[in-house]
Amino acid sequence: MSDIGLRFATLGYTPESISAQLENIVYLELKSRDYSITIGKIDDLEIDFIASKGNDKIYIQVCTQLTNNKVIEREYHSLEMVKDSFPKYVLSLDQGFETSRNDIKWMNIVDFLLSDLI
Repeated sequence: MSDIGLRFATLGYTPESISAQLENIVYLELKSRDYSITIGKIDDLEIDFIASKGNDKIYIQVCTQLTNNKVIEREYHSLEMVKDSFPKYVLSLDQGFETSRNDIKWMNIVDFLLSDLI
């Protein structure tokens, strides 16, 4: 949904929907920067966004917070299954939380959206 305010007015606010709203924000920003976007599937694993522009590609996982090892494993594992060398990111609202691993970079979602990485 392109208007988060309209979504709130129609469906109401629920804390459980924050992650979906963050994904929507990332999606809209990628579209505004002329990326083609698909969702990735590897067996039963999902990658939130595969964003392509020309010969460039980035993989993105979005979550609200990396609160425990189970969440961290879920967000990183699907990206670890991708065996190419394109950039891979896990984005969350966490501040000063450094969980990058295996060439997958963690970033605060706001910092990512304001960066020139996309």
